[in-house]
Amino acid sequence: MPLGTAIFTMENLGSDQSVGKSIVNCTYPKLFKISRGLMHKITQFFLQSRSKMDEVLELIYGDKLVLVYSHKAGLNEIFVLILSPPEVPNKKDFIEQIKNNIDNFYQQNKQDRYLNFKTFARLFFGEGSSKKLLIIGFPAAGKTCIKKSFFDHLPASAFALVNVDDKNGGVMLQNTKAKKYSYALKTEADYKARIIENQFNGLLLNVNGQEVWTKLIGHFNAYNLLAIYATTDLLGVEKYENLRILSELDNVSGRFQHAVSKGGVNAIIDYAHTPDALKNVLETINSIRTFNEQVITVVGCGGDRDRTKRPKMGNIASSLSNQVVFTSDNPRSEDPQQIIDEVEAGVRPENYKKTISIVDRKQAIKTACKLAQQGDIILIAGKGHETYQIIGDQKTGFDDFEITNQLLTELNK
Repeated sequence: MPLGTAIFTMENLGSDQSVGKSIVNCTYPKLFKISRGLMHKITQFFLQSRSKMDEVLELIYGDKLVLVYSHKAGLNEIFVLILSPPEVPNKKDFIEQIKNNIDNFYQQNKQDRYLNFKTFARLFFGEGSSKKLLIIGFPAAGKTCIKKSFFDHLPASAFALVNVDDKNGGVMLQNTKAKKYSYALKTEADYKARIIENQFNGLLLNVNGQEVWTKLIGHFNAYNLLAIYATTDLLGVEKYENLRILSELDNVSGRFQHAVSKGGVNAIIDYAHTPDALKNVLETINSIRTFNEQVITVVGCGGDRDRTKRPKMGNIASSLSNQVVFTSDNPRSEDPQQIIDEVEAGVRPENYKKTISIVDRKQAIKTACKLAQQGDIILIAGKGHETYQIIGDQKTGFDDFEITNQLLTELNK
């Protein structure tokens, strides 16, 4: 499948939109003849929905109800957009039916899901259905294509800013009419930064010859901060005001969210729920630590989701941590212990002694807090900003950050 092959359509979306029954690449505004306004809304939802996994977002466009469902599905997130038929009698039931069918379809078609949307549509709507449906599935490579479409349509009066340390940075600028600017940590660029200090309480950066201390953490945030600095500079913000604002920025909830207990134990809460994300956050921790301390990771995997990632998560957590507590994430309808068993299957023999399993997530976090000593680092991974846990059909309040800090205080750590 070529880069950006992302959209499969069923039926015709309307008299002004001639959408064929075919798979096409991401130059969809021309090929689909879909109104530019709707496609702009779709791409906005595509990007925004990444932070709202397993939720259905609703977009009203003209007389159509557009439902966007971002599926929390292993290494690649699946984004599904559905134009609901007007004759749907109960929207809530319809949404639940969609989610259940997508979950079941994903479990049965892990390897070929981008080629099997026709099968999914037939199973869900039935043969010969007259209902109108648009399904968009974005594989990981397709994200580059979606983002590039923004650059391609910029006018000459705009500016385009890209990270030239990223191999796709130059690709983004290929067809844009906008003024071109770059930023980087490693290569020459219009905006250049260098990490002077990288600690758990923040970063000291040199940005275009000026030093600034920020409360954000990690190599990846150095790129984020540089992009912010470059953007605001291009928008005309005065240099020193720009640096002052950078120094006041706080971490986003649940994204490498850091706290230190009174006893000097570091707690990091992160949404890492895929093998790549977990590897990245642990490598970031290991790039900052002195190796005189222990890294204790608490992690699990969600139920009714991609089972293939579970042993990979177990291997990564046990390989890059000193100790690991495997526990429940959102088990949903699955047996929590069975999920943990599948995670543990990926642990290599030399790492067996590092791991324990505790089904109850709060007890797992409490155990990690008990194990931690001054200077140690506890990583609570998988749920991040979420303030709930789903067990069976029950959704109860559960905030990793609050619970971890509460337990560290109670244990006098």
